[in-house]
Amino acid sequence: MDGGGQEIAAPPERDEEEKFNGDVKEKINTPLNFSDPQPPSEDDPSSKMDYEGRDKGRQKKYYESIAMLEMHYVGDNRTWDRLDEQMQRYYRREYPEYFGRDNKEKREKRQINKVKAARIRHERLQRSIRGTASKDTSERTEPMDIQAWRNKVSG
Repeated sequence: MDGGGQEIAAPPERDEEEKFNGDVKEKINTPLNFSDPQPPSEDDPSSKMDYEGRDKGRQKKYYESIAMLEMHYVGDNRTWDRLDEQMQRYYRREYPEYFGRDNKEKREKRQINKVKAARIRHERLQRSIRGTASKDTSERTEPMDIQAWRNKVSG
């Protein structure tokens, strides 16, 4: 065999070659900018999908999530079926002890989750009963005189 059975591709047309060379020349002549990344364009199809949720951030508290997973584990799928597919994948990935074949380690992990959820729920209830603020100090009930505080601290 002499290898002559293969067809040789024809060279590109002159217009296509000039267009290609013109694009390369434009890219070469543009200055490089390493300091400021380009913001993603609005029409970029590769950007992350927009999720239409109720609000930004977490929608369920830890103890609410554990209660929902416990209900799913025992066979009550009413709340589970209302979750979208993305959230179901998240729960399957983050809480594997509620899915698949049961074993001793999974039972222990579920028990630890239940105890932690009960403790968090109880602490939250106590805070709401007492009316104490959360540990977040960014929200103060009364304005603070910063200059007086600085004078007191500095002596």
